[in-house]
Amino acid sequence: MMILLVTLGFDEKFALRAIFRRGLRAGDKVIFVVPEDEDPRAEKAFSTIQQIIYRSIPEVSIERFRVPVKEFSKAVSLMRKLALSLLRSGEKIVLNLSGGQRIVILGVLAGFLSCGASDVEVEVESEDSSALATFPLMIMENIKLDHEDIRILEVLAKSPKRFGEVHSVVGISKSSAWRKLKKLTDLGLIEKVDEEYRLTELGESRITSNF
Repeated sequence: MMILLVTLGFDEKFALRAIFRRGLRAGDKVIFVVPEDEDPRAEKAFSTIQQIIYRSIPEVSIERFRVPVKEFSKAVSLMRKLALSLLRSGEKIVLNLSGGQRIVILGVLAGFLSCGASDVEVEVESEDSSALATFPLMIMENIKLDHEDIRILEVLAKSPKRFGEVHSVVGISKSSAWRKLKKLTDLGLIEKVDEEYRLTELGESRITSNF
């Protein structure tokens, strides 16, 4: 099951696209994070989304979570408590931060980052809806790479490699290579395509920034 947490503003389009793009099913949950102070435009957007979900995928549960935008510390504290509760569920968590007030978006990020929510996925759609960025929340943390991690990135920067080639060229055991490759994949620095590991754009930028 999936928990989709959406920062909601006055426009429902970003939220609706996220909901249908993710293909939510029975048992999934959508949590809309909104300012504590009610606004008719935001209420209308939420009502529109609610009606569409109830008609299209009624088995999906909907919640609304209000945060005080004028008390940022309190907002972060509330988001941290929510994040810890959601993480305990063990479900896949996706944060869609395409809409809503900037201070609400920052509160969501700060709340989740403060409790080490490393397995959470983040997605942000551009204002004109022409692009979508997705990345693991952990890349916003202070990522520590050891010399073997960096060596793997260096090797893959030259050309994609299969698992056996990685552990052979880098000179580490198969178990270590598996752990390292999983770590770098989870960080979004590499990806596996047709049995070969290769750098992502994020991985390429990491190599550039380190050397």
